[in-house]
Formats: sequence, structure tokens, C-alpha cells
Amino acid sequence: MKRLAAVTALLVVLTASCGGGDGTKTVTRQDYEADGNEWPLSDDEVTIRCDGNALSVVLGDEEFALNGFARQKGVPQAVGVDVSAIQEVAMEVC
Repeated sequence: MKRLAAVTALLVVLTASCGGGDGTKTVTRQDYEADGNEWPLSDDEVTIRCDGNALSVVLGDEEFALNGFARQKGVPQAVGVDVSAIQEVAMEVC
């Protein structure tokens, strides 16, 4: 029950944090590390896509969902790739 409450709270925060914008933004390793963060991916840059509340990231030539809204639109979830740090960036960008 506590886990369900925690997941629900997280979804509320993610939904509230997303501004619902549209468009794309390229995020580079250099820009990300300039803020003192460790780049979590093997690609040196990614493109974040905002489609309303749906957030996704393009890694190479594949697009992955960063939240449930993107998954509901049919964007596949990343498997074996930790995109949580990029998810935080996407919420700031969108």
C-alpha cells in the first residue's frame, strides 16, 4: 500500500512538473556536465521531445518514453537504459 502511495505521489509530481510544451531540445554531454552532473549515457547528445505532457528522448535513431503520457501514445519504454537523469532534464526543458 505504501508503494502504491509513493508511485501515485511520484506521478502527481511528474505531471505537475511538466509544463505541457511542444517541441524538441538537444542536450549534450558537455552542457550536462558543465552543471556538475555526470552524463549517464553512452551517446554524447540526445534530443528531448515534448508533446504536450508526453516526454520522450531520442537516443541514436530510437525514441524512448520518459513518462506514462509518452507510453500511452505508443512510445516504447527504455529497457536496460537508465533515463531518470534525462527525465529530470526533460521536465525542466518542457
